[in-house]
Amino acid sequence: MTEVDDQSDVAVLLGRKPRGGFEVVVRDSSGAPVVIRNAPLLDDRTPMPTLYWLVGRTESAAVGRLESLGGVK
Repeated sequence: MTEVDDQSDVAVLLGRKPRGGFEVVVRDSSGAPVVIRNAPLLDDRTPMPTLYWLVGRTESAAVGRLESLGGVK
């Protein structure tokens, strides 16, 4: 995968263009992004509060189910 592919793939997974730099640190078996590591600042220099972001659809849905059942308390 190229950086351009990662930009477009992550934009699709987020439902919007990423607002800062990132690096894909975990990919699924097909090479699609699952986890990204965010730059410390967004493009507008606003601090990014989350270093790692789960972007994989299957994984995000699974975590959402856990959260809805109180699994984050």
